[in-house]
Amino acid sequence: MRDTIIIHCSATRAGQDFTAADIDRWHRQRGFRSIGYHFVVRLDGTVEPGRDVALDGAHCTGWNHRSIGICYIGGLDKNGRPADTRTEAQREALVRLVEDLRLVFPSLQQVIGHRGTAKDPVKDQTDFLAQIDYLQVSKLMFPIGGLMKQEVREIANRAGLPSAKRKDSQGICFLGKINYNDFVRRFLGEKEGAIVELETGKKVGTHRGYWFHTIGQRKGLGLSGGPWFVVKKDIEENTIYVSRGYGVETQYGNEFRMHDFHFITDNPWKGQEKEIDITFKIRHTPEFTKGKLIQEGERQFHILSSEKHCSGTVWGDL
Repeated sequence: MRDTIIIHCSATRAGQDFTAADIDRWHRQRGFRSIGYHFVVRLDGTVEPGRDVALDGAHCTGWNHRSIGICYIGGLDKNGRPADTRTEAQREALVRLVEDLRLVFPSLQQVIGHRGTAKDPVKDQTDFLAQIDYLQVSKLMFPIGGLMKQEVREIANRAGLPSAKRKDSQGICFLGKINYNDFVRRFLGEKEGAIVELETGKKVGTHRGYWFHTIGQRKGLGLSGGPWFVVKKDIEENTIYVSRGYGVETQYGNEFRMHDFHFITDNPWKGQEKEIDITFKIRHTPEFTKGKLIQEGERQFHILSSEKHCSGTVWGDL
């Protein structure tokens, strides 16, 4: 079942036009049986068919069976650097093509770029790229991006690497065996503050600093009669607010803010209003959530989810 449209570029320089037949020839030279994309959008907005849409594409490892691949001609500036080179005709053609495909394939749920994918959907952490700029990304290579984590472990095991059988990290992986609280205490110290039940305003305990706690946290609060969950933090007053019980309204949210966020291969605001439809992830899980991205200032963004109850959203800037 097709549930995703993936937009690619041909990685050719601005102003150079190519056809689906050209890409078919390139792909066959690389050993493909035919062009890997289902559609090609040329500089003048002409949409040319590629591989039969009834067949799996060959455009994104791990996603071919569930996606439709569209390639627009361009993607590099005249100096060969990655850039959004889409012409106005290509932009309009892409919008029309996506709308038409959604009518033909009602199962389609999201439209993403190639950089928004990874073969291992559970271990996909490409979100970390959002806080580095174009120059840094242009120097990066991802030699294991096309492998599942178990495949990487098998390679590491054959190479005799000690990390081959190490358990998956559930915390800050680069700290190794250092305890998170000990690490934070070393740099920020401790400062006693109140733990307050949000619904009643009643003080139910104390903590050693708001920086030791995260929104959605349940363990480590030292409170009886729970379960208790951290639902809000007052940084100025060093106060932690909690709610008791599973599934209470205060454990969920449908909006959050981000800052210092970079768009590497595309500028969604070009010719657009300050609000666009998106799909996003809160954590590195396979599922995407629909919502709106709202620009509020220079690299300041507000995400509003279409789902009322999103667990684990952090109140305030991320």
